[in-house]
Amino acid sequence: MNLGNVVSAELVKIRTVPSYLIASAVAVLLCGLGALSIAGALNAQGTIPLVARGDAAASQGGSATVISIPSDVLLYLMMVIGVLIATADLRNGTLRISSMMVPWRGRLLAGKFAAAAVLGLVVALAGLAAGYVGGLLGAGGAFAPFAGDGPVVLLAILLAAPFAAVLGVSVGLLLRSTAAAVSTLLIWGLGVEQILVFVLPQNVAAFLPFKTVGANASIIGVLGPLPGLAVFAVFVAVVAFAATAVHSRRDLA
Repeated sequence: MNLGNVVSAELVKIRTVPSYLIASAVAVLLCGLGALSIAGALNAQGTIPLVARGDAAASQGGSATVISIPSDVLLYLMMVIGVLIATADLRNGTLRISSMMVPWRGRLLAGKFAAAAVLGLVVALAGLAAGYVGGLLGAGGAFAPFAGDGPVVLLAILLAAPFAAVLGVSVGLLLRSTAAAVSTLLIWGLGVEQILVFVLPQNVAAFLPFKTVGANASIIGVLGPLPGLAVFAVFVAVVAFAATAVHSRRDLA
């Protein structure tokens, strides 16, 4: 079975599991509702005040921030979905069966990563579109998300979602437990990093994994959208490589 067939099979599994589709729909809905509520804070110049983090001074964000802030929720949900994609296969034994059909485990995991990335890309596209509509409906001032560096900010979010899904799959494969994997990702991203932002210098905090992309990256303001995405991609690649190495040596019996 070649890589294309593996990806196709994984996509079929994703499309037929209601929980993945429901979680994806919730992510898109939250992007739209979040943008709708945040857009009211836009001023006549199309900017929005950003809350300071750590030693970073408060600043003004462009209209794209209206979309990027709720998109952070989408990134976390894509990580959770990625975890479920991995742990559901482990729990149901389908990963063991797939490993028999595709004896090259690296190829099997590459297909799983690719399928998760495709899902992340599709959901991100829908989420950004929902955020744009929400911003238009809720804007109290000028709403111009494509002005200035807005397109680059939105592009970075679009490309970050597939990496977030791959990260979720990787952590799920490493920990082999839905609760442990989801807890690890959320506690680190929403707990530990939030504390470290106030403890570490701004130039160091900017390189924390979940502070390299999304609205947090804009607030810290050290890395640009695409350099931040590149740093996040490196983090994800390291975890994915570790998951592949561990899984290749693991007994699935």
